[in-house]
Amino acid sequence: MTTQLLANELTNLIQESKRKHNDLRQAAEKSLEELKHIRGGNEAQVAAELSQKVNFVNPFVIACGTKNVKFTSIAIVCLLRLIVVSALPRSKLNSILEALREATSAGVDAQLKILQALPTLLQNYSTDIKGDLLITALNICFILQTSKNGIINNTSAATLQQLVVSVFDKVVTEDKSPSDGDYIGDAPTQDGAVNLRAAALDAYHVFKDICLMTENQRPEYLRFSGLPQTFGLELIESVLTSHATIFSSHPEQAHILRTQVMPFITKSLTGKQNFATSVRLVRILYTLLRRHLGVLSSEGGDALEILTQILDQDSTVWKRALCMEVFRGVFAEPTLLRRIFVLYDAKEGEKDVLKSITASFVRISTEKPQVIGLGHQSTIPVANPYSSMGASTDQAMLEASGVTGIISGSVGGEGHNVGISSQWSMVRVPYIDQLDKTEAPHIPESRWKWYRNA
Repeated sequence: MTTQLLANELTNLIQESKRKHNDLRQAAEKSLEELKHIRGGNEAQVAAELSQKVNFVNPFVIACGTKNVKFTSIAIVCLLRLIVVSALPRSKLNSILEALREATSAGVDAQLKILQALPTLLQNYSTDIKGDLLITALNICFILQTSKNGIINNTSAATLQQLVVSVFDKVVTEDKSPSDGDYIGDAPTQDGAVNLRAAALDAYHVFKDICLMTENQRPEYLRFSGLPQTFGLELIESVLTSHATIFSSHPEQAHILRTQVMPFITKSLTGKQNFATSVRLVRILYTLLRRHLGVLSSEGGDALEILTQILDQDSTVWKRALCMEVFRGVFAEPTLLRRIFVLYDAKEGEKDVLKSITASFVRISTEKPQVIGLGHQSTIPVANPYSSMGASTDQAMLEASGVTGIISGSVGGEGHNVGISSQWSMVRVPYIDQLDKTEAPHIPESRWKWYRNA
């Protein structure tokens, strides 16, 4: 099947390039001749023979360089097939990646095939694609991520996220193999430079540059700039979530968290960010607190203090709601809660983090009492009394509680959405999970107060 497809496409290249591009025609004719001498019977044998023919891919590389959409489309189909069956000559990987990069200006179909090819290329040639070759592969995704076509933009973003995670997958594999002194570089840590092997060095370079670009700074290794901040934050969260153990076992990665990620997150949260950016910032901070507090003990305490300050001082309701959702998650995990207590409140000379948080909850509960049905003119949390019997559940609970001074005023006529109730104070999708929203949804003040009691 592979040989038949390649033969057909090479014949097409020869026919299409007769009038112009003699170099392309001649290269295609030579490759077609080589293909006729393939003796392998099955796909694996064919792939093994083709991988030894160094010049076989030349017409496809040349075709991508012509910028001709027809030639490029044919070449991409053939290269994709060769990648899938692992039939590329390893010595030609650099030329092939450069050809794919040049082909990014082709039509949508070719661009989609390029994005389809990249994850398989990194998987089938994982030991070869490192250093500059890896940077080139990632740059192809970065280029296509700027496309105005929604399909290409979204596909390239998903592919880039997949490739970045695969870079860290290689670190996991590398860590399982014994080291024989095969270090190729070093990176700074809190205790000085540490020697790194190939996969670990690539992961360090890639993660550091993603953090730099997310901060609107120039990358040091990636040959690209202009990464959308929201997407950069998503890439950071993806790595932190999928490979949490690497940040505890690799001090160079923990150093990035201390010196770049955490300072950027806390500084940004105290500034004026839009809803979409703030959601992603809070998600990363929550991930750092849950999974990486062990390497961020001092920074974690400062971050929790900043969240408390936002609850106390920020006037933006949705921002306070996001912070409250983080605290709700923290208090829902006994192990995390104990860890915070041991690191801070139980240690002499440290901040009383949990004490400050709970004190903030008390202040919130006394803020605007009419919102939660505790004022002189307050009402019980009730909707339309004629809508259903279920709507009176909250009223019955309050009456049964015997708390005086809470229920006053008229409960008849039109209902008012006042008070803390799961009926209108609880949200279907937590705000911290609303990644598809660019603008903040309307948040009744009783809703974020509800988190305190949830």
